[in-house]
Amino acid sequence: MLNVVIVENEREQALALERMIGEHPQAGVFSVSHLDGAEALRSRVARGLSEPRIDMLFMDICLDDADGVELVKELFPTSGLTQVIYVTGHPEYCTRVYQSSHVYFLLKPVAQADLFDAIDKALANLDNESRRPLAVSVGGNVMRISPDDIDFVESDRRKVRIHMADAVVETYGSLARMASMLPPEFIQCHKSFLVNMDRVAELQPEDAVLLSGERVPVSQKRRKFVKESLLEHLRAGL
Repeated sequence: MLNVVIVENEREQALALERMIGEHPQAGVFSVSHLDGAEALRSRVARGLSEPRIDMLFMDICLDDADGVELVKELFPTSGLTQVIYVTGHPEYCTRVYQSSHVYFLLKPVAQADLFDAIDKALANLDNESRRPLAVSVGGNVMRISPDDIDFVESDRRKVRIHMADAVVETYGSLARMASMLPPEFIQCHKSFLVNMDRVAELQPEDAVLLSGERVPVSQKRRKFVKESLLEHLRAGL
């Protein structure tokens, strides 16, 4: 499941864009939500791992309470997995958007073909970036780890443990940082754990049982989210 967020003051404009996004051939794997301005987006980002990562962000530039370009520079200062697609009725912004990381610039009224092209580029970037090996510092050395090899990630204060089939690698870092670097099939199932949904064999009331037989804790608070995410992930793979 990919989380798509539309930041737009005008509700009708947001609903129209959402309908158009829903016509994309891969719309079945999108979860689309709408935020009505800068403060709502700041709050969403500030909640960190308590909310799913924003995979695709449709950002209106002329918000009532902020400049969209400056907001992206503030909240998404480096290129990462969040794919920013600017939407505006003002073509004069077409140069200034390059001050920030983004994948596309759409002019209102948005043409369906342009929207699909923007989504396709964002999806390609997400796939390329999320499959890129992680460079993990271990005891003064740098280890290359493929996301596909990871079963789950465990946080222990200032360290994280990356659990794989044949090894456990410990490094300094945060769960939030690891989540931002991993593909969408990694979800937070507990305040201290990320799990790879491709490795889950069974979801039980308090644990996710992996194909390896290992158990990863699932908190009561996040169980509904994990269940829904797992079901959507399985459907998308059919």
